[in-house]
Amino acid sequence: MIMKTQHFLLTLLMLAGVGCAPTPQAEKQQEPTVTIFENDITERFVWPDTLSPIPADVSQECYYDKTLAAYVADTGFYAFEESCIEDQLCFVASRIQTLKLPNEWKGKKELSDMVAFYNFMEILHAIETDYDACERFTYDATDIDLTEEQLKAQEAEYAETRSDFFAELDRISLKSVTDKGVQKRVRTLVREIKANETREGDEEHGEENIWDITSCLDKLTESWLPDIFGDSLRYASWDEKSSPQYYLPDWVPDVFDCFLGQNAEPTLEDKMEISKRFENSENFNEKVAWGFVTIGVERLAPCEGILKMCEEMLASGNYSPSLDILWRAYRQKYNDTYSCPSTYCYSPNLRYNHFRRMIAYTTLRHIEAHPEDELARVQYYFMVMHTNILRFNHPYPFGNSAATEYMLLYWNQMLLYY
Repeated sequence: MIMKTQHFLLTLLMLAGVGCAPTPQAEKQQEPTVTIFENDITERFVWPDTLSPIPADVSQECYYDKTLAAYVADTGFYAFEESCIEDQLCFVASRIQTLKLPNEWKGKKELSDMVAFYNFMEILHAIETDYDACERFTYDATDIDLTEEQLKAQEAEYAETRSDFFAELDRISLKSVTDKGVQKRVRTLVREIKANETREGDEEHGEENIWDITSCLDKLTESWLPDIFGDSLRYASWDEKSSPQYYLPDWVPDVFDCFLGQNAEPTLEDKMEISKRFENSENFNEKVAWGFVTIGVERLAPCEGILKMCEEMLASGNYSPSLDILWRAYRQKYNDTYSCPSTYCYSPNLRYNHFRRMIAYTTLRHIEAHPEDELARVQYYFMVMHTNILRFNHPYPFGNSAATEYMLLYWNQMLLYY
């Protein structure tokens, strides 16, 4: 979809490496596994009796202001999405949640471009998600021979679905995107979708991929985005600081090896200890890290309480370099809990993007205060670029893309990624 050809190929290769089970929590092999520590000593990690917790961060950055409070209060879509989950098919592209450009940023090109970038991608994600839903409900892969009457009824149903989708596209507002070239790109995409010219493109015959938004991305990111892949050492440093491990106490073993990876087998004691650390951490960076780990361990109850705590953290205005991965983990767990893994199920992306907007605003305020923080700029880019949870057009063959997100986060450790 949106510049996803290489992304999909890479993910497919990764999924081929880890194997595709019906769900990420599929039954594991029965052979016991152990954790290997230094000096080839084989033993299971034992939680320490006495701890030296990371102290509360007295200087913790909090950017909770009137603008963020307005975003937090903007919850009118909650009841609407409950009906969408029940009905399954629901087009929502016009219900975008864009960022407002604060008056003090209007003369600052970098921050203005970052807000415009967010709003452009919010619109593109919305279009992509509804297009994906329309594809799911107008795609017929059955081998059953239908009668002529049944075929006519099916085509009439498909035509009604497309009509509803096109009507939703017409309701999209472009007021949040002031650049005329970017507005034109969105209008062109909508027009070509309606014309059913949705092919991926054929370079040999000079056909253009209608989802290619490279020129718009270049225009909206050139003033503030560091060279993401041009310096491997810098990228490795950014990647390290994106890991939850970086913000946990030194005595904690590798959380992916011991608790989160495909072959990890956390005990009930591990799960209870992890949950306790999450609840009791006073340092915000550590709490976010434990929240990510808590979501990732299997069948940890009560899930409702965990998700509620994560929502409170995402809406708090407190900044952490791990906000993005906590948000990604939160939305896949929420999807598994309150929606379902089927490609026909509605995923509450409006709810997820409600929290994405809040952490994006918090990150922008952090960048305003710390313009030298390249990691925050890179993470903001990935935070905005993450696609919504999709039903159909993604690599995972057994359900919606929440499963793909789980595997990318916890099995492949693709943290600084979109």
